[in-house]
Amino acid sequence: MAIRKGDIIIPSLTGIFDKIALVPEELDKQLATTGCFIIRAKDDYPEFLFLLFRSPYSKDG
Repeated sequence: MAIRKGDIIIPSLTGIFDKIALVPEELDKQLATTGCFIIRAKDDYPEFLFLLFRSPYSKDG
């Protein structure tokens, strides 16, 4: 799947949830591996979602 600027990439392997990435402009339209989840924000807030997923609150439970 092609990734876009602002996409959030999360590895699908268990135990490495802290390795989350926000796609920068220079990687726009590159191909991503099948070993990850790609979250595409519909609003203009991909940075907020990225920080939310990186926060300790999203890792509890």
